[in-house]
Amino acid sequence: MVSQAAKIVHALHVSGSFNIQFLVFEGKPYVIECNLRASRSMPFVSKAKNINFIKIATEAMVESKSVRVPNGKNGFFAVKVPQFSFHKLRGADPVTRVEMVSTGEVAAFGNDPYEAYFKAILATGISPPTKKAVLVSLGGSRNKLSFLYGCQKMFSRGFDIYATEGTALFLKENGITCSRIGKVSDHKPNVMDLFEQKIIDFAVVVPREGRQGSVNGNRVESEGYRMRRAAVDASVPIFTSTQTATYFILACCRYTPSSVPIQPLDWYHAHKRRTQ
Repeated sequence: MVSQAAKIVHALHVSGSFNIQFLVFEGKPYVIECNLRASRSMPFVSKAKNINFIKIATEAMVESKSVRVPNGKNGFFAVKVPQFSFHKLRGADPVTRVEMVSTGEVAAFGNDPYEAYFKAILATGISPPTKKAVLVSLGGSRNKLSFLYGCQKMFSRGFDIYATEGTALFLKENGITCSRIGKVSDHKPNVMDLFEQKIIDFAVVVPREGRQGSVNGNRVESEGYRMRRAAVDASVPIFTSTQTATYFILACCRYTPSSVPIQPLDWYHAHKRRTQ
């Protein structure tokens, strides 16, 4: 990706700051866009690398001089997590797509990516599991297979897993004990009981590929949409990506709020110099 970014900006004769976005699908990176502007990632990367990229970009633009930027590895990991405000958008489906829908971001640092992610996700307001209970509803076989490992980790940790009909059948076929729960429009007990009674720590409700909660601004009243929206309205943390949900579970398996050290930014850069 670094090599591809360099080839693109050289071909476009770019000097100064630029924002290039990649989408990695099945291990292959694709370029979404390349803009001649500084993005919100610029200060994040500057802090993570301890390099003032804005100063370097300004010098390149006004002085037309080439500056070699060191590209050494950090002795730590830096993770940026988006923060959403779906609770303020009445009726919005909290499904994340390619479009920018975050209203802010939180950056955190750690000795491994899970520690950094754990700190960042806590800073967005999501709490680690305490009830050890979760709702899982996965649309499509691909999403079910993608989140099987995450469910296996929760099951091994003693989580109470509530799952909708199709997901419950899949989990039981793979040796994972779960409680079948009805959808919003089903007879009680259903997912609304889980939300209203604060029974679960978080929910993983992933739509089938190609399905989403709105099309050209017109809301699609699917069962998945109703569950996701009900979770948001009940202030229950909701994950709509199997990858993100799995990462959250793995981070929670490794760390607790009391086990992660809180260090100033300068400490990480000093630590990097000592370990390299």
